Amino acid sequence: MATLASGCATPSHTYVGSSRYKMVFRVPSTWKSYSARDLGLVLGTAQDPTFGSTYPFLAGFDAEPSPEVTDLTAPGRLLNQPAVLSWIRKLPYGAHDQLSLQALRNVYYNVDQALDQGIATQVAYSAFTLPGGYWGNRTRFIVQGQTPTSGGNLEVSQIAATDQRAQYEYVLIVSCSPDCFSRNRTAIDDILSSWRLKA
Repeated sequence: MATLASGCATPSHTYVGSSRYKMVFRVPSTWKSYSARDLGLVLGTAQDPTFGSTYPFLAGFDAEPSPEVTDLTAPGRLLNQPAVLSWIRKLPYGAHDQLSLQALRNVYYNVDQALDQGIATQVAYSAFTLPGGYWGNRTRFIVQGQTPTSGGNLEVSQIAATDQRAQYEYVLIVSCSPDCFSRNRTAIDDILSSWRLKA
């Protein structure tokens, strides 16, 4: 489901995405990669016969020295190294009437609810449009640790978009602790700035 190619810019990075669905970004080539099947098995969705058609692209990457797929599949888990989760999801019929910037903003984390409850802080937010009719938003926020397994705050940078007819959802999420974000700012910014949707 993923289209990988290395060496397009520097040997230290891998380009990942889908040429068919026109989304691409890059990650450090040394990070552990997880396929759609890896993630689907943990999420319990891999056996769903519609899984492949619903998620034409799904991939994850983990910079932890001892990576675990649950670093990517357990929202709110404390991460000391960056983790990347990205997907393209085919939206159900009728989604065009309901899809909004708010829905895209809350596509994985319910950030609006967390902000209302005072357990999250918005660091940055912007909406955008792109050639070809794509539109969406970029958001960065910090969520306070709420469970014994989280142990601390989690910083999240997210890009979420859709096409003009709201047929697909395009998402890229990078997360780790605020200290990790500071230590890995260059690498994280490079991932986020490399993300492209092409008409």
